[in-house]
Amino acid sequence: MPGRREIFLPIERDQLPVDHPLRLFDRYWRDLAAGGGLPTREAFNPLRVPPALPWLCLFEYAPRPVGREDANARVDDYVVLLFGASSLSDGGELEVGTQLTDLFSGESLQRRLDEFAAVHARREPLFSRTSLDHGPRPGQWIRGVFPFVSACGTPQVMVVMMPDFDGSHSG
Repeated sequence: MPGRREIFLPIERDQLPVDHPLRLFDRYWRDLAAGGGLPTREAFNPLRVPPALPWLCLFEYAPRPVGREDANARVDDYVVLLFGASSLSDGGELEVGTQLTDLFSGESLQRRLDEFAAVHARREPLFSRTSLDHGPRPGQWIRGVFPFVSACGTPQVMVVMMPDFDGSHSG
């Protein structure tokens, strides 16, 4: 869509606002990863991070379908497994089973695929300040992308994208 802009400025963990719920989620993720492996979705207890839940999306890796010829089948994909009520869908219909390629295309899609691959390769979350001038809620956001795996080892990613505020927001 012409004129749509998204700006992702990488930030470090220590640049997260002190009282922001994303910092709480990060601490919880690090506790789960303390054993040296990536946390599993099955180990994730939502009661430990209630302020982040409305903003969370869980995606699972979906390999390229064999024999598909359409444009969206040319890339590996991720499928939505879980999403919070306040999650941004960038104007697309966000529901369980929706593919990332149904929500994004072009540069926006490639940015997310690269980011998801990077968190799994690094085995560490990535953070950014994000500015959107389109979608259901344009504005300033803080975003965390966290690597997880399923019990059988399939790569999963939790994306927590919340308003960039001082921590006084309750959801």
